[in-house]
Amino acid sequence: MPLLEILQLEADSLFRDDRSVLNYNEKIQNLVRAFEEVNPPVNFVLGSHHQDKNAIQITFEHRDDWQSTTSLLKAIEGFYDAPLKTFRVNLENSVFGADGIATANAIEFVLSYFPTSSIDPDFQNKIQKDFVRFDEIYSAATTGDQGLVYGWLEEEQPHEDVDGGWATCFFVMRGWNSMDNFEASTNTEAYKEAIPLLFGWNAPFKMWHVERQS
Repeated sequence: MPLLEILQLEADSLFRDDRSVLNYNEKIQNLVRAFEEVNPPVNFVLGSHHQDKNAIQITFEHRDDWQSTTSLLKAIEGFYDAPLKTFRVNLENSVFGADGIATANAIEFVLSYFPTSSIDPDFQNKIQKDFVRFDEIYSAATTGDQGLVYGWLEEEQPHEDVDGGWATCFFVMRGWNSMDNFEASTNTEAYKEAIPLLFGWNAPFKMWHVERQS
């Protein structure tokens, strides 16, 4: 079972010395080369957030427990010295490979935040069943959808709008051929029919999209 890890960093901190386009491209290329030299090797994708170009994201999978993470973090330290945001989730299938979601041009991510105090196996099963039903209705009308994976984050996340201040998060990752395909999907009748299933959770959520750079 692969462990998917997401690291997020701010471009302003990465490129604080020179924000010129030339320097940005050069540093991105150097960062990618550093990742490619990580030992043991990792499958990774580096991209920027569609909604916030200052946010850079590295998405990768573990192959050798935490050795790959340690090596990757050491590579990042040579370029970046600010705090990282980190998300981890166990998945049944890899998001890499020839048809992997991580290789899509645009990748949708969603976190739904539930009070940790309310989490038990029955509650998690209900949420997952709701989501499966949502996707059955919604995906039938989409084009450019390259599949999805979903699961629960390994670590609790802070959230001010959740009872107790700490949340257990339901995670969704979906690949798209383009942002245009995603935006068109939200205008379909199928989406309008399906989305009340998720709104019925009454849970805070965060959605973002990453456009691939490597």
